[in-house]
Amino acid sequence: MFLGIYYRAALNVSSLVTLYAPTHFQAIAQAARLLFELSVDVHLLDLIADAPAKMAAFSDVELLKAAQDGVTVADGDELQTELALWRAFISEKEEAIHARRSSLWPPGRLTHWSGINQLKDRVALLPIRYATLHSRNYRLLSWYAHAGLTGISMDAAGYAAIAAKSLGVAAECYVNILRSIIAELHLEKAVEGIQKKMEYAQLLAFADSEATAEGLRREILG
Repeated sequence: MFLGIYYRAALNVSSLVTLYAPTHFQAIAQAARLLFELSVDVHLLDLIADAPAKMAAFSDVELLKAAQDGVTVADGDELQTELALWRAFISEKEEAIHARRSSLWPPGRLTHWSGINQLKDRVALLPIRYATLHSRNYRLLSWYAHAGLTGISMDAAGYAAIAAKSLGVAAECYVNILRSIIAELHLEKAVEGIQKKMEYAQLLAFADSEATAEGLRREILG
């Protein structure tokens, strides 16, 4: 599960690298929002009982819901292949998925694998820096993940500011994810000075010359 979160986060960062213009502010904000949620999830894996089993089972629960929705609204010859796949999935998996759900969570609404449906309640279980990130940024980032015009009426400088702020959140969350993965997999035993190397990588982007970069390397890495 840790590696799954890592790969998803890394792919998002790979996409962010290509979103270099302020006109991409909406996509950047959406990616930053997801990276925040992934950074919360990776910490919850150590806090929630049966976390790996719950995360895997929740994926199946959501797949079942999608198949049931598909069967409900399917119409037309062009959907017959998909309809057959959905029905086969329901027929083969529904009973086992319901049994697994009942064994892992109490009855009632379930919108997150942890069983804690509200993000703010999940954040409350984590170190204070996550609450700070959430309260200062999450609502703003969510404006660009939902329909509506909130956060759109501004001049060009405002869009650039949103892009920059979102990239800052994304970078901080990605570093948090990487540090969690390093700790979980004990990578510091395999890669000497890995935490220092991460610190150097974070600061290197702000070096304005080769001399500055070399100075950072010597200061941080020795």
